[in-house]
Amino acid sequence: MGHRRRNHESRLLARYVLHRLEHQQPHNWGDLPNCMSKLLGYGMTLREAIARATLNASRIFPVFNDRGTLNVGAPADLALLELREGHFEFLDNFKGTITGRQRLFPSATVLAGKRIPRA
Repeated sequence: MGHRRRNHESRLLARYVLHRLEHQQPHNWGDLPNCMSKLLGYGMTLREAIARATLNASRIFPVFNDRGTLNVGAPADLALLELREGHFEFLDNFKGTITGRQRLFPSATVLAGKRIPRA
């Protein structure tokens, strides 16, 4: 019973996180695409930034142990992001700014294999 409950709680949390990611208004500090964009500004490749937010997170947090992969049979919960080029400023944890040439924006959400319409 504990395994079923944990899977249910994991799924609810993942749905909440993906829903918030999709429906947040852009701001300059705390959403996941913005944080990933900061990593690009610090010199990481897009592949490295995506791994930090998906695969690595799923390895560290047990609640996400069945996430972070696109393997056959894995839950089909995805946040689709659009990479835009331009001049972007980001706030760091000390209220300093860094600049970047790329920024990720939420584009769509897929939960359990079905695209979720924007609100």
